[in-house]
Amino acid sequence: MTEKINPRQIALFCSMLLFTSKLITLPSLFYQSNGTASIFSLIAIFFLEIIILYFFIKLKEKNNNISIFDFLYNKIGKFIAKIIIFILFLFFIFKILFILEEKFSFLKQALYGDATIWVYLICVLPVINSLVHKGLNSFSRTLEIFYPFIIAGFLFCTVIWISTTSNFGFDILYNKGLAGFTDSFFSYTFWFGDFLFFIIILDKLKIQKNYGKTIMKFAIFSATLCIIYFLSFFYIFQSSAFYHTDAILDIIQFSSELGNVGKLDIIALTSVMFILFFQTGMYLYCARDCLCQLIPFREKIQPMIVLNLIMILGMYMIFNNTNLALLLTSVYLKYLAFLAVYGVPILLYFLNNKNNKNKKYYKKSIKNINFN
Repeated sequence: MTEKINPRQIALFCSMLLFTSKLITLPSLFYQSNGTASIFSLIAIFFLEIIILYFFIKLKEKNNNISIFDFLYNKIGKFIAKIIIFILFLFFIFKILFILEEKFSFLKQALYGDATIWVYLICVLPVINSLVHKGLNSFSRTLEIFYPFIIAGFLFCTVIWISTTSNFGFDILYNKGLAGFTDSFFSYTFWFGDFLFFIIILDKLKIQKNYGKTIMKFAIFSATLCIIYFLSFFYIFQSSAFYHTDAILDIIQFSSELGNVGKLDIIALTSVMFILFFQTGMYLYCARDCLCQLIPFREKIQPMIVLNLIMILGMYMIFNNTNLALLLTSVYLKYLAFLAVYGVPILLYFLNNKNNKNKKYYKKSIKNINFN
């Protein structure tokens, strides 16, 4: 029997994934691209993301109980469909690798400077593998428990600077012109595309009354929080914002009043760790489903072994330092991200509106393993 999750649970995933990849290095990169006016690029990207999410919801309504794989196979055939699936697979895998590296560099600097990548992976991989192995129902219920605490920690980190009662002034229109806007809009596409997971679990969502509104509300809520977070970061650090590459930690350490009380940065560290588990766990879940359409496996454990080897080798050989990771994601992987984030939804839109003489869908996706 296929797993089903309710609208609130998928709304929590939408909310969580929307802002979790944007808390550490992205604010400084955005400022470097277009100053404080890069907030308008962020708003524009979020606007597009919300539109894409709305389309995914409509896609679900029109194709209820049909997986995205069956949808593609029936619309464009297996060969082209597998190319699309492969693009999504690469996107999810590189997302996982970058998130793992970014969080490792963050935790290493903030918590334990002598930590090695092997110790980090030993601590992280069993957790995210367990979330995926237990299935989507258990995964989503776990998120329901921790979501309020993660949001509370994030909000605390976002507004703690107010305790300093500083008044620096704030020029939100400081920018580098059209070139700066396009740079911040296109160069960091890899940090977005947070709702692509939705189409992978399209057939696992229960349709209930007003389910679309529930999902959209949580998504808009997180987008608003993220915009406030960026504004807080720009306001606090002004012209030195480009230098602060660990944004969430630097924000919470900014308040000198609370800094004398104790190490409140533990709140930022705890929030980031829980975010890491749920974020990489969902992308690993999606990567596994995509991989199973590309390669026929006979045992449930086989795709997870392959994915874990990819993560370990990728972290050791490619994503082994922050500078290299930023170079790959902002210069090279932005093209892959653009295809996945914008190209795939556009293709799905045209396919969804394509008139087929035969409207009956056939189960053509690979179902050789029962993950439920």
